[in-house]
Amino acid sequence: MLGAGIASGDLLVVERTSLPQAGQIVVALLADGFTLKRLARRGDRWWLEAAHPGYPALPLAHRSDRIFGAVRHVIRHL
Repeated sequence: MLGAGIASGDLLVVERTSLPQAGQIVVALLADGFTLKRLARRGDRWWLEAAHPGYPALPLAHRSDRIFGAVRHVIRHL
Protein backbone atom coordinates (compact mmCIF):
# COMPACT_ATOMS: atom_id res chain seq x y z
CA MET A 1 0.00 0.00 0.00
CA LEU A 2 2.87 2.36 -0.77
CA GLY A 3 0.45 4.41 -2.87
CA ALA A 4 -1.57 4.99 0.30
CA GLY A 5 1.47 5.89 2.40
CA ILE A 6 1.77 2.52 4.17
CA ALA A 7 5.13 0.78 3.88
CA SER A 8 6.30 -2.71 4.74
CA GLY A 9 7.04 -2.92 8.46
CA ASP A 10 4.61 -0.15 9.46
CA LEU A 11 2.33 -0.93 12.40
CA LEU A 12 -1.40 -0.43 11.84
CA VAL A 13 -4.08 0.30 14.42
CA VAL A 14 -7.26 -1.36 13.15
CA GLU A 15 -10.72 -0.72 14.60
CA ARG A 16 -13.12 -3.66 14.37
CA THR A 17 -16.20 -2.08 15.95
CA SER A 18 -17.33 0.35 13.27
CA LEU A 19 -18.81 -0.26 9.82
CA PRO A 20 -16.19 0.97 7.34
CA GLN A 21 -17.06 3.76 4.91
CA ALA A 22 -16.07 4.28 1.28
CA GLY A 23 -12.56 5.73 0.99
CA GLN A 24 -11.23 4.09 4.15
CA ILE A 25 -8.36 1.63 4.10
CA VAL A 26 -9.51 -1.72 5.46
CA VAL A 27 -8.12 -5.10 6.41
CA ALA A 28 -10.12 -7.75 4.55
CA LEU A 29 -10.11 -11.52 4.80
CA LEU A 30 -9.77 -13.26 1.44
CA ALA A 31 -9.48 -16.97 0.63
CA ASP A 32 -5.67 -16.86 0.84
CA GLY A 33 -5.35 -14.63 3.93
CA PHE A 34 -5.63 -11.01 4.97
CA THR A 35 -5.14 -8.06 2.62
CA LEU A 36 -5.00 -4.29 2.95
CA LYS A 37 -7.17 -2.37 0.46
CA ARG A 38 -9.20 0.82 0.07
CA LEU A 39 -12.96 0.34 0.33
CA ALA A 40 -14.81 1.88 -2.61
CA ARG A 41 -18.40 2.17 -3.75
CA ARG A 42 -19.39 2.29 -7.39
CA GLY A 43 -23.13 2.66 -7.83
CA ASP A 44 -24.69 0.07 -5.56
CA ARG A 45 -21.62 -2.24 -5.43
CA TRP A 46 -18.76 -2.32 -2.92
CA TRP A 47 -15.16 -2.97 -4.00
CA LEU A 48 -11.72 -3.49 -2.51
CA GLU A 49 -9.18 -1.41 -4.44
CA ALA A 50 -5.41 -1.76 -4.32
CA ALA A 51 -3.21 1.34 -4.08
CA HIS A 52 -1.20 -0.01 -7.02
CA PRO A 53 -2.97 0.56 -10.35
CA GLY A 54 -1.71 -2.78 -11.68
CA TYR A 55 -3.98 -4.80 -9.40
CA PRO A 56 -7.68 -5.23 -10.20
CA ALA A 57 -10.45 -4.19 -7.80
CA LEU A 58 -12.19 -7.04 -5.98
CA PRO A 59 -16.00 -6.99 -5.69
CA LEU A 60 -17.76 -7.46 -2.34
CA ALA A 61 -21.30 -8.77 -1.92
CA HIS A 62 -21.88 -6.39 1.02
CA ARG A 63 -19.83 -3.67 2.69
CA SER A 64 -19.33 -5.84 5.80
CA ASP A 65 -18.56 -8.99 3.78
CA ARG A 66 -15.04 -10.15 4.65
CA ILE A 67 -14.04 -6.82 6.27
CA PHE A 68 -11.95 -7.42 9.39
CA GLY A 69 -11.67 -3.72 10.33
CA ALA A 70 -10.75 -0.19 9.29
CA VAL A 71 -7.26 1.29 9.62
CA ARG A 72 -7.30 4.19 12.08
CA HIS A 73 -3.58 4.96 12.50
CA VAL A 74 -0.27 4.08 10.88
CA ILE A 75 2.86 3.96 13.00
CA ARG A 76 5.84 4.39 10.67
CA HIS A 77 8.63 1.83 10.85
CA LEU A 78 12.02 3.56 10.97
